[in-house]
Amino acid sequence: MIAKLIVVGGLAFYAMTWILSFVTGPVVHNGLLLESYQATAAFWRPALMQQPPDMAALLPRSTEKCGPRSPAAAGCAVLAWAVDRWAPAHQ
Repeated sequence: MIAKLIVVGGLAFYAMTWILSFVTGPVVHNGLLLESYQATAAFWRPALMQQPPDMAALLPRSTEKCGPRSPAAAGCAVLAWAVDRWAPAHQ
């Protein structure tokens, strides 16, 4: 009974915070922190300052840690594909 109460309470808490984040996220980022974001814009990466942001310029340029026997070979394959797909335009 107590374990069921803990699990149901945890799920209810998670659901409520997830729903509230749709309201609090924009309030915090577009309201409370907007002046701070604008004041520190000079320190941001140039790729993020473009409209629209240049996400390909933020990808890692190297996949040398990704070998065929790497424990994360599948992730490395996706990373290599992404670098080959988007990075050549920025080299």
